[in-house]
Amino acid sequence: MRIIIYKSKYNWNETIEAIDSEMINEDDPIENIYYSLNEFSITNSTENNSQELSLIIKPFFKRKSKDALPWQVFIKQLVESNEKSIDQFMPESSYTFDSIILMKQPGSLNDNVYLITFGQAYHDIYEIIDFEFGIDFAEKSISNENVITKNVNFFQQNRLKEVTNYRRNSVDFARPTESYTSISGHPDNLERYGKTIHCSLGVSFLVPNRVNEFSSKVCNLIHDIDELTSTEQILNPFPRLKIVREYEKISILDQLLLNSLINTEENEISTVDLSRLIEIQNYIFFLDEMIEVNLFIKSSKAQTKRSLNDENESYISSIEDFINSHEITDINLIKIEIIDNQGESKEMNLKDIIHAEVLDEDKQYLLQNGKWGTFNDEFFDILNSYLDEIEVKQNFLSNNIEFKKTEEEFIFQFQRVNNLKYKVLHKHFIQPNNQNFVVKGNGIELADLYCSERNELITVKKGVNTSLSLYSLEQSMLAMNSLNHVKSYDFTGILSIITEAELEKLRFSDKNSIIWMLPIKASDSTPVSDITHTNSVLSNTFDLKDLGSVLLKNKLVEWAQFSLENRLKPTIYLECPIDLCS
Repeated sequence: MRIIIYKSKYNWNETIEAIDSEMINEDDPIENIYYSLNEFSITNSTENNSQELSLIIKPFFKRKSKDALPWQVFIKQLVESNEKSIDQFMPESSYTFDSIILMKQPGSLNDNVYLITFGQAYHDIYEIIDFEFGIDFAEKSISNENVITKNVNFFQQNRLKEVTNYRRNSVDFARPTESYTSISGHPDNLERYGKTIHCSLGVSFLVPNRVNEFSSKVCNLIHDIDELTSTEQILNPFPRLKIVREYEKISILDQLLLNSLINTEENEISTVDLSRLIEIQNYIFFLDEMIEVNLFIKSSKAQTKRSLNDENESYISSIEDFINSHEITDINLIKIEIIDNQGESKEMNLKDIIHAEVLDEDKQYLLQNGKWGTFNDEFFDILNSYLDEIEVKQNFLSNNIEFKKTEEEFIFQFQRVNNLKYKVLHKHFIQPNNQNFVVKGNGIELADLYCSERNELITVKKGVNTSLSLYSLEQSMLAMNSLNHVKSYDFTGILSIITEAELEKLRFSDKNSIIWMLPIKASDSTPVSDITHTNSVLSNTFDLKDLGSVLLKNKLVEWAQFSLENRLKPTIYLECPIDLCS
């Protein structure tokens, strides 16, 4: 039979306490409560073992009633409606049970505690187990070439949360922005662990189902697992995001986030901003285009609802005012309501759409989709190698262009300076035809500029602001997808700007480009804002790896990979136009 061995994050006594059980001392236990037996020992006393080993184990049991299944009750009722009876077929009420087995080596120096569950008991150990144990074990027991399958999460990719890749008889290459959540493969030590193991929250092993042989195998397994996990040697690291599970650490990070939102001068948060593009089920919301966006306190909506206003291209100041006016001490109490132009309302936790990066005790934590986590070195090594493959051109298109303050003014001035060779698509939208995929608001911008001569779409964004850049990159991917599936979209909104021939030509474009403009002052040519990045562009030394935001670097690589998969060359133009209003 196959079992999964989990590791407790607590010691022996703390684990027993966390299960919250009672000793079996009565004939008729209460249902849905765990009861335990006293500890006892098992050994590996078979002829095949040269080293005598033992385990201390403690079993737990939970009784559950077993009644007729819903479909059985339905059939009985259907038949009885015609005055028939099938009572003789109906199962009698009975009981079954779930079980948890605690295990540890006697006299073990590291005091590791392991668990095996039977029945549905795995639902009851979620708050007890060490979530890193399975992948930690895989890194020390499975070589890269022996990985059979991997289950991965892609960073910040809404439409593809999890993917399983199958790569038999070939080396498994990690892709950028992916972090491993489970791994199946052939361990290097087949004699110890068997031919194939699966590593996720726990580690799955094949063991005999006869008691003596089971006891012997499990004693050997726990001994070998203890020995392996105590070593520092890693066969190969897998790129991974380690989600923070400890309540105390989450509370600390949440408080740092709240402090930064209360006082934007706080420096614990290196980046904090709000997602402008939000996906809920099959709906995409552009926050800037919603009829109404409100903040309110959980369970007090009527008394606390307040409109969220966009100020200086950032919603953060409105959130700061809201927190201070209500003296909020827990970020998890704040909800956000989005009302679209049909009057439909959607609600979610504010924390779920905040982008944040926190430095705490010299470790960088990221907030995505409402959860804190940190990436390992392998993840960053792969990420940085792919950033090098994105083409970056500095002051290549718009040298000495003068404009007045706004992004829109720059777009039209850029068109005029280039003798109208560019067509302005800014604020012209397309809409999906698929009724199961709805974009709330005016629609999707294909891009801000189109150059027919180079058959190139260009999106323009002012500054390297994390939230706005994430938004523009996500929108760029939506636009790419629309050109792959033109029959699924209504392009009427842009056909007043470009011809149908140009639209058809765009389907075969080999370029996908973004302009990040970093303005300089008219008076002395110094940076208007974002001093570090602007100066590096002026000196032609800008490097994408130097971007401070891990959130932004991840999204950049995702955008670049999406472009390449669609046969498009990803290019970023960094331009320093002259802002006449500064």
